[in-house]
Amino acid sequence: MKITDLRLVPLRLKQDVGSLEPAWEPGGSMHFARGGGSLLEIHTDEGLFGIGPAAKGRVLEVARPLLLGADPADVEGLFERMRYAMRDQRGAAAVDIALWDLRGKVARQPLHRLWGSERDRVPVYASLVQLSTPSERALLAEALVEQGFRALKLRLHFDTIRGDIEAVARVRAAVGPDVTILCDANQAQSPGEWQPGVRWDYARALQTAHELHELGVGWLEEPLPRYAWNELARLCDETDLPIAGGENLRLQEFVPLLAQHAYDIVQPDAMVVDGLTGLRRAFDLARHHGTGIAPHHGGRGIGTIAHLHAVAAAPDVPFVEVLHDPPVGDFAHGFAMLRNPPVLDGKGNLVLPTKPGLGLDVDPDFYDRTDHGPGPY
Repeated sequence: MKITDLRLVPLRLKQDVGSLEPAWEPGGSMHFARGGGSLLEIHTDEGLFGIGPAAKGRVLEVARPLLLGADPADVEGLFERMRYAMRDQRGAAAVDIALWDLRGKVARQPLHRLWGSERDRVPVYASLVQLSTPSERALLAEALVEQGFRALKLRLHFDTIRGDIEAVARVRAAVGPDVTILCDANQAQSPGEWQPGVRWDYARALQTAHELHELGVGWLEEPLPRYAWNELARLCDETDLPIAGGENLRLQEFVPLLAQHAYDIVQPDAMVVDGLTGLRRAFDLARHHGTGIAPHHGGRGIGTIAHLHAVAAAPDVPFVEVLHDPPVGDFAHGFAMLRNPPVLDGKGNLVLPTKPGLGLDVDPDFYDRTDHGPGPY
């Protein structure tokens, strides 16, 4: 089997849902829609093709000379070529995910089965987007538990520690002791020293960690700047609350971070570490150092499905992250183009697709051109 073509296939926009102001970017906007955007397809001479997330047009210019005529089964080898040639890690990730989708289709197995998993569902946490108010977050948390979530993540971006702790305490009182609450300070969004919103120092990070531990929080995420590894390692030593982070780091950056034990839990993202191949390598690096793993994913749609398979095949990974802040930020919007979207099972899990590869069953009505069908899946 040989790769014969790479294509970006546009999707119809069925509904413009609206925007939310992310807690980590005051004054910013995160847009939500049903449909729109595009898919990446990698075609072969035997009629099968793999699907990946959207990529920029120039990604194809770089990828085509590397992939055309190649054996799609050589996912790891092609991953190395893409990492060398491509500066756009999200583009490289889109290609890698599409190659794995194709690999699973050739094997006629869902990816998590190909990687040896027997699980058919994995725990998920609802990752909230807005800051809002403590009372509104408590009401939403109650609704999420009724919807079937058993874990959720709050954003800590109030001006004071007291504001952050009040929000967490109100949510804890609303959902009770059995729901997992995770907290994210988002202090590592920028590779440098400046970013919008309140900035924490070490004293605030330490005090917040101590108080969150008393509230039974599962972890505190990115409480200090991205490369403050000495201070993060010290924070891990000085608090009993697990410290998590690493969502913006490239694969090679996890090597020194893990050696320094800057986090108790690392959070690689497939779209940043060049795809599922990089994500699974990051998992192996963390295991080698005895560090916990809980991958980040701030996107929607295909990227979430890819993470779902990777986590299903990793029994030591506790959660999949799903951005979910309804009604505007409902995670279902990102799966609108699928006829088989992942669903909650009522016990805090997302049910895995059962079709080969990623298991995507794209509704052909979302394709924004008339000469394209859903293809063999």
